[in-house]
Amino acid sequence: MKVHMNIASGYKRSELNDWFFGETSTAIDPDARIAAVTAWINKRYGVWLENQKIMDFTVTDVTTDSFRIDFLHDTDALDFVTQLGGRVVEE
Repeated sequence: MKVHMNIASGYKRSELNDWFFGETSTAIDPDARIAAVTAWINKRYGVWLENQKIMDFTVTDVTTDSFRIDFLHDTDALDFVTQLGGRVVEE
């Protein structure tokens, strides 16, 4: 099951923006910017996933505004949506 997450504007203006200022190449290199967003996603949401003992997932379709998490187990995806938000993407 996949969960689509939009990155909240507050994160983009504050926390995520700090990741961009940490590396100057993110201002000019789109791949570096996506890499910075991916690192932020892993730090921001990875901790929660680890604490919940959820290991079977993949972060995909990363943009500067959104991303998807592909969960192996539907119950993990539903727990994520209940606790952190997002929406289930029907395939």
